Amino acid sequence: MIEVLAARASWCAPEEKILWCHPLTSRGGTGKYIQYAVPGLNEFGEPRKLSRAALEAATGAASLFFEALLSQGETGETASDSEVPWAVVAGKARDCLAVSHLADWQANGGNSAGFRDRKLFWVLTTHRLGLLDFTPRDSGEGSNSSGLLGGLKKTIGSVWDREEEQPANRELELPVPLVCAEVPRNAIASVEVVEQKVKGWKRNWFKVVLSDGSAFFISHRKHNEKRFFDRMLAMTYGQE
Repeated sequence: MIEVLAARASWCAPEEKILWCHPLTSRGGTGKYIQYAVPGLNEFGEPRKLSRAALEAATGAASLFFEALLSQGETGETASDSEVPWAVVAGKARDCLAVSHLADWQANGGNSAGFRDRKLFWVLTTHRLGLLDFTPRDSGEGSNSSGLLGGLKKTIGSVWDREEEQPANRELELPVPLVCAEVPRNAIASVEVVEQKVKGWKRNWFKVVLSDGSAFFISHRKHNEKRFFDRMLAMTYGQE
């Protein structure tokens, strides 16, 4: 997987091990990558006004997830599967950690799928969770691949080694990833696999909960079987 090689070469620190690399796909019909279930933000992460009563009614990430995403299914207006998002941010307030870590990316238009060939990936390592953009850029265009730990070349292996081996006489030109967002590993409180019905469609999710209770819900366009997410969970703890 070329993205793993690229992240290892220019983003990871020497002792940092990549655990998994997961694509982020735009949601059909909206041109957005991530949907927000956060009071004070609309579903695309843009600010909106809410009454005090509505804010006080928001009691936690789980209830917000139900309120924001299940409403269409409950009224019988079931969305098509292609319209269900592949990533959701949930939190109690718009200053929660999950929103804050994506704030710069969101403010710079990152949540807009204006370019169809964009290659975004969630990358979990022993040190952090990153959202990296591997879209090819002009050589003169600035990029930031360092992130929290600096752009140090990684020298140790990963769970992907067998798939990444290249012939010794072949040089592979690697893209330089742009760091969209990063969450330090010590800010992640827990991870789990959950089954959630969203807008009438039941789907498995990989749930990453941060220390303040906000969370990223991550799904996959091509794989929805539970064993796929169970394997991601095992890889999170270095068990595969």
